[in-house]
Amino acid sequence: AAFTRLEKEKGQETLCKIFSTRFEPSAHSLPQGSIISEGKKEMKVALIDGYLHILSLQQEGKRRMSTGEFLLGVSLTSGISRFF
Repeated sequence: AAFTRLEKEKGQETLCKIFSTRFEPSAHSLPQGSIISEGKKEMKVALIDGYLHILSLQQEGKRRMSTGEFLLGVSLTSGISRFF
């Protein structure tokens, strides 16, 4: 597992523990840490050389859940929400 901070909106941060991921090599121009949410089922994070698909995580004070469950209960804003 790995710990990271999630910035949902400017100034609104929460600690997250990421349990399982999958790496997808890909060329892109997004800033590192940018979150791409595909519907309410998938979430990936931009890295230098591809994307990291988040499969399960735990938000501070919450239980461990799948990405789909997490996305049902959180609002992420494209271009603002990011992991760092």
